[in-house]
Amino acid sequence: MEQTKKMPLEGIRVVELATVVAAPTASRVLCAFGAEVIKVETKIGDEMRRAGEFEMVVCEDDKNPLFTIQNSGKRLTSIDLKNPDGKAAFLQLLETADVFLTNVRLPSLGRLGLDYETLHKAYPGLVYAHFSGFGPKGPDAAKPGFDSTAFWLRSGPMADWQVPGSFPFTPTYAFGDMATSSAFLSGILMALIGKKSTGMGTFVSTSLFASGIWCNAIGVVSHQLQFGGERPNDPLRPADPFCHFYECSDGKWIRRSPTIPAPPASRRCTRRTSSSRSSRGSTPFSRPRRSPSGKPSSRKTTSPASACAPSAT
Repeated sequence: MEQTKKMPLEGIRVVELATVVAAPTASRVLCAFGAEVIKVETKIGDEMRRAGEFEMVVCEDDKNPLFTIQNSGKRLTSIDLKNPDGKAAFLQLLETADVFLTNVRLPSLGRLGLDYETLHKAYPGLVYAHFSGFGPKGPDAAKPGFDSTAFWLRSGPMADWQVPGSFPFTPTYAFGDMATSSAFLSGILMALIGKKSTGMGTFVSTSLFASGIWCNAIGVVSHQLQFGGERPNDPLRPADPFCHFYECSDGKWIRRSPTIPAPPASRRCTRRTSSSRSSRGSTPFSRPRRSPSGKPSSRKTTSPASACAPSAT
């Protein structure tokens, strides 16, 4: 008899009060691995239900592929949290939840009585996962954040990747949201692991801005004043012409990837050899290879540099 496959997150219940892409994507992955996810929407529903209108993709009630990406497999309901009965129904869901996941801004959650301090006191084992544009602290904490602004513009890559003087490139819709959802998911999973040993929930938070800086960390760090500061950046004039994109005569593009240079001789790895082998004049890397027939192979032997240094293709 075929046994039903048990998923790693079976038994975990998530209550989601989130919209659009980043936060709902994190709970979508939780759902894909066995968690029960209850998505609570407003009366008009998640904005992603209408995203197909400007992405020119069908968005009908029974055929809505863009909304499905983030919400497949979830249990969907609509609750008016400003109505006392609706608020009571929502709190009843939290009583049996392991995770409360939301991207509603913190001041609004506070006005609804759904802030972390209040819910942690009522449900100490609840993992409170909050997603925002710019994080829970700082001058921009209460501001709305969008993929194109908080992730792409504020963290630098949109400026780093374009040709000077050209129109800024336009990333695919919600690209930064999707990347950030993985960091959010990781935080939630770590909190669930911690709950197993402590029995207590905790506050999990990340933001589009934090994720943008992390994804562009090399560019951000290398441009700090103590490491050289701002420097010329023109994609058409790369520092290394052997590591760049080139257009071919057929209109297609190729990318030449660099080969990592061999380390200095003082740092090259060596292999110990027996005195008898050394007396024959052979080096650790020049012993002839033999084919299955037993005859020496003509295949090129490996040099010390290539044996020690990896190369990119």
